[in-house]
Amino acid sequence: METTLKNILNEAVKLELLMSKLYYLFQQKFPQDSNFWGKLSTEEKEHAQIILKYIPFLEIKIDDLHGFESASLSSLVLNNMQINEVINNFTDNNTREDAFRESIKLENSSSEENYRFLLNSDTDSEIISIFKTLNGEDRKHYKRIVEYVIKEKINIKE
Repeated sequence: METTLKNILNEAVKLELLMSKLYYLFQQKFPQDSNFWGKLSTEEKEHAQIILKYIPFLEIKIDDLHGFESASLSSLVLNNMQINEVINNFTDNNTREDAFRESIKLENSSSEENYRFLLNSDTDSEIISIFKTLNGEDRKHYKRIVEYVIKEKINIKE
């Protein structure tokens, strides 16, 4: 595998684990939503495991990845920095509403930015397939969070 691709996959694993850590933080801080955040945290860990499981077996053709390496890596690095910032700056002064606002923002940016290259990809490579699956999971998380906010009548407007 190319060094750049290894970096992308490592950053993708890091993103999933950071989201899991963030949701675990929310699970501990907001007991009324503990089950909700706990499920999301577990699912994010599972996403990291999906990537880790397939890394040694991926047969990647550079043509399959044309144009996505640098854009995806920089996007993943930026998102990981943003997630870390939220984790490090989330204090007892932050509210339940803040947690939902941040999670919506981060899930939306993950699916939009990190996997944008997939929207126009026609290749059937394993790595593209994995990232398409993860993109779908990000979108499901975003949708579930929004639905939960509506169901629980959580005011996330600033």
